[in-house]
Amino acid sequence: MKPGNVLLGNGGRVVLTDFGIAYIVGEESLTRAGEFVGSLAYTAPERMGGQRPGPASDMWSLGVLLYEMVEAKSPFRRESMEATVGAVLTGRMPPPCRAAALAPLIKALLVADPAARPTAQAVIEALRATAGSAEPARRPPVTRSRRRLRWAAVLLSTAALVAVTLPLLDRFGDGSPSSPVSSAHPTPKPKNSPSTPQTAAKGYENVSGPGFVLEIPAGWRHHGKNADAQYRYTRGEYELVLVPGRDAVADYGKSLMVYQREYETELQPIRDSTWATSTGLRAFEAGGHQGVRGQFTWEGKGEERFVLNRVLDIDGRIHLLLAIGPEADRDTVTRFYDHAAKTYKPSN
Repeated sequence: MKPGNVLLGNGGRVVLTDFGIAYIVGEESLTRAGEFVGSLAYTAPERMGGQRPGPASDMWSLGVLLYEMVEAKSPFRRESMEATVGAVLTGRMPPPCRAAALAPLIKALLVADPAARPTAQAVIEALRATAGSAEPARRPPVTRSRRRLRWAAVLLSTAALVAVTLPLLDRFGDGSPSSPVSSAHPTPKPKNSPSTPQTAAKGYENVSGPGFVLEIPAGWRHHGKNADAQYRYTRGEYELVLVPGRDAVADYGKSLMVYQREYETELQPIRDSTWATSTGLRAFEAGGHQGVRGQFTWEGKGEERFVLNRVLDIDGRIHLLLAIGPEADRDTVTRFYDHAAKTYKPSN
């Protein structure tokens, strides 16, 4: 649980995303058995010691989220991976100074002993009580710190409720969607053949190359085909990568899952990152073609990068689409990835 995985919708709706560290029956994971999966600054100390996560671990992560919402900084994130791990394991954090009535709850959630942390129900009751007493009778002007406190109460009330369901994923399997992009690939129904010029949607432009056509955001830089047979399109910290038919499905045991998990060149940085997180890989179908997709986060050079990735089997060749951007702005990454996936078509 971290801020990037808590989305606010219209009408006060709160949506939790990215259940990659949950134990989901039938899922394939990018990381192998025995490897750690999680975001360090939000991972309970007992999980770093190899213990199986449970409700108490979720409560610890919620405590980190609540601290960050009211203090506007992470309690445990440090300049290096080693320092972050050390801070989590020793519990070293600056005392909350803006938390007001929430301070006791934050401290209780972040105790080292899992058995000593409050339950989800106790957290919900504490947050409701705090929210109910947050508005004084004279209703002073809403300052940034008070607004942050109010939002934290809303977010954590919802998050605590959902946290109760996380351990149940192991029991009930993967019938529920795990991210906002779980249905981001409706089967396209093109009215024109790929070779027929089409008008791009507003704010987008058509691009094409040997084996593909699609739409990307207008004004992005075109890099052309490189030595890895990639077509790259970039703007600032954002990147879209296409690889149309470089690899043959038959060379990887006719398994897209095996290809993406173990061999895909574009995911090598994530495999090399011990602390990468993943939602796991999922099979899907688009335009009558079988595919596999996943979403990942990896930490490098002091920042977290969010990655959406899919591969399609088109006439025995692997067509790859990859979107990359800051973890903190995953909505933007998801938006241009979804549009590229929806408009992507193979061409002769």
